[in-house]
Amino acid sequence: HQFGPLAGVEPRTLWERVQAVKFIIMRARSDVPRFTSPLHLTQVERSQPFVLGGSFNSSVRALFHPDILAQQHGDVTVHMGESSAIVDDGGVGKVPIVLADYLATHWPMGPPVDGEVLERIAVFDSAFFQARPDLIEALVLPEFLAACPAAPKGGDQHFLSVGGAGSGVAFHMHGEGWSAQLHGRKQWLLAPVDGEPGWTEYRVRDQGLPVPVGTYIDEIWPELPPSTRPLSVVAEPGDLLHIPDGWHHATRNLEGGSVSVAGQGAADSEQVQTMYALAAGLEELRVSLNHSEFCAESADAIQCNQLSGKLVQEAHAAEWSWPRHPFPSYVRSFVYEARQEATALLEVATASLRRWPHSAKRHVWVSTAANVLGWIDLSRRAAEECVSEARRHAALLGAPCWEMITHVAMHQGDVTRAKAALRQLERMVDSHRRAYPLLHAEGGGAWGYSAIPRDLSEQYPTLRETPQKPRSRRKRTRAK
Repeated sequence: HQFGPLAGVEPRTLWERVQAVKFIIMRARSDVPRFTSPLHLTQVERSQPFVLGGSFNSSVRALFHPDILAQQHGDVTVHMGESSAIVDDGGVGKVPIVLADYLATHWPMGPPVDGEVLERIAVFDSAFFQARPDLIEALVLPEFLAACPAAPKGGDQHFLSVGGAGSGVAFHMHGEGWSAQLHGRKQWLLAPVDGEPGWTEYRVRDQGLPVPVGTYIDEIWPELPPSTRPLSVVAEPGDLLHIPDGWHHATRNLEGGSVSVAGQGAADSEQVQTMYALAAGLEELRVSLNHSEFCAESADAIQCNQLSGKLVQEAHAAEWSWPRHPFPSYVRSFVYEARQEATALLEVATASLRRWPHSAKRHVWVSTAANVLGWIDLSRRAAEECVSEARRHAALLGAPCWEMITHVAMHQGDVTRAKAALRQLERMVDSHRRAYPLLHAEGGGAWGYSAIPRDLSEQYPTLRETPQKPRSRRKRTRAK
């Protein structure tokens, strides 16, 4: 208990103590337990993750080979997205694409992108098996998981996951589930409900992009203390991975690409249900804002204020119950920004930065609130910290950071610095648009960022003014 994921926190129940001990023992045994026969599953409980190797033979795996998918099912429309955008959009891809086109352009690596730090795009689709129900029926789970809510029965609780190397899905959680690895290899990171997986941001339907899963695995995960580091396991072809109810997990497809099928059940744990309720309340508030940033400017300001007040109370209660989870403080910050309460926003965002210092979105909030309160130096420092953190993230995450630098520079009267920030912002958005045009189309995951340079130019017309060159005064010489 002293060195485990609950170090420094007194468990409230005996069950929490037992779970902490189980998690420490599992970590001491190195990664996730792997079994080769369903008979060995009696050694584990449904509350723990495990891998059952050799669960799917070559004939079943051949049905999901990329070439077979392109030939026999390439006409099916699937949905794709970046690792964090998939989580933000409710656990599925948002941008539609024909499966054959995805395999032709993003498999097994994806297009090169002008040296920018951009993330590979993966397919994560829940409608595929509605068009091809025979494929999901070919997967047979062991009897140990027959009672799993997400056992293969068809419907939208099953997902097709196809991704080139480097793509994946960011940290998220749901009810008990499983993943069948059918082609290629995939790395998994898993952490229990009450553990702290060391993410820099966990957000549901967020406007900004959290840390891409590749950046997290390569740069952040190795630096974490062993006691708080998520479990890591690589799923090989034919493996079946069991994900317990409420466990946080993220995935990254490895070299050569990956094809897998996942099943998800409804969440049972209190924490997961609470976070989903907060996410639903946040989505309702977004609808009430009606494309406006503030409650006072929304279509129904009274409804917006009522929703936001209720959401603050629920988020504050969740923050007391689960202080390790970053989402409640994120919800409070979003609400305070919508209600234009700069002092409360600065207090919450600053406090949460002490625990999640790599959160670029929280740096933006600190910069925004300080700018409103007239603390220009603090606003500038927070915006610069945001840019520094954004360099480790997906390219578009830096867009709000450069936006705040532009605002601060204009408030200080430094038009030259503001123009430089605007040019950096335009270059970032244009590079991303050239690489992923579908993400910038109407309804795409990044369309909101495309409008930031235009909005800044409309707010500050002087940013578009071209300085006139001074006339050179040459001495006229008479022709001899």
